[in-house]
Amino acid sequence: MGAFVDNLAHRALHPQDGNALAVWFNVTADAAQATRVSDYLASNWGPFGSSSPEWNNSVGTFPGSMEVHAHMAAGDAQRAHDLIRLQWGYMLNKPESVRSTFWEGYNADGSFNFKGIYMSNAHGWATGPAAALTFGTLGIKRRPAAGPGGAFAFAVAPLFGDLEHCQGRLAFAPGAQVGAAWNVSAAAVTLAVDSATMPLAARGSVTVDLAGIGGRARRHSPRAPLARVTVNGVLCWARGRGLLCEAGERCGVDGVGAIGVRGVLLSGAPSGTPGGAPSGTVEVLGVQPQVAFVLELSFELE
Repeated sequence: MGAFVDNLAHRALHPQDGNALAVWFNVTADAAQATRVSDYLASNWGPFGSSSPEWNNSVGTFPGSMEVHAHMAAGDAQRAHDLIRLQWGYMLNKPESVRSTFWEGYNADGSFNFKGIYMSNAHGWATGPAAALTFGTLGIKRRPAAGPGGAFAFAVAPLFGDLEHCQGRLAFAPGAQVGAAWNVSAAAVTLAVDSATMPLAARGSVTVDLAGIGGRARRHSPRAPLARVTVNGVLCWARGRGLLCEAGERCGVDGVGAIGVRGVLLSGAPSGTPGGAPSGTVEVLGVQPQVAFVLELSFELE
């Protein structure tokens, strides 16, 4: 199965927490093993959440939070969203609960595990999805950077999954925030990033992975290949006639207005074949602060 064992004396036990951390912290052998571990973790899902083999198959929200991050790290945002809907949705909708807090854990049959004076139904370690939705789904993260302004280095790389819209902000310091909003439809993907309140020394990157749109079901993915890419309304790539750069090359869009874009790098094969799904990544480097930055990806259906 590719999952890690608990210890050498218990090779039949493949824990939820250790395996989730291995994927989340990127210590698997490769992306293929990360996917296998993600598959294993999902195999432990029951009607009320993801069970913890190391805790008598009860449902723990601390390792469950780790698992949400693990699925994001494995590149399967839809699976992460599905687990949030399953496990956290159950806690919010259970009639016997207060329908506003998340629990420390509960039994595999959905009943309360901690009772009486040990009741623990408003637990801080159950809040992992909040960070996962910010860093993964919305896609705003801090990133390491050397030199002045390193504390304000950021990356925006949304993981769409099966969602159509997401919007939010991440604060890096008082008065210094990065905002993002994206929309997905059958005709277009748009991403707006606002770094206007960040210090002048801040630097950011924006990456949009077209292959991740629509999740496993591909509900929203266009059936035609990528048609054009525009940055703040300026065409930087077009399929067919008017082609400005080939896949794998940097498009000539340096200094679009006041945005300070160093270039757009297309990878994969976005031109594809008629009727094929879009693929590849569009990356915008060198996002300057003090301006609102917009990356718009457009798809043309045949």
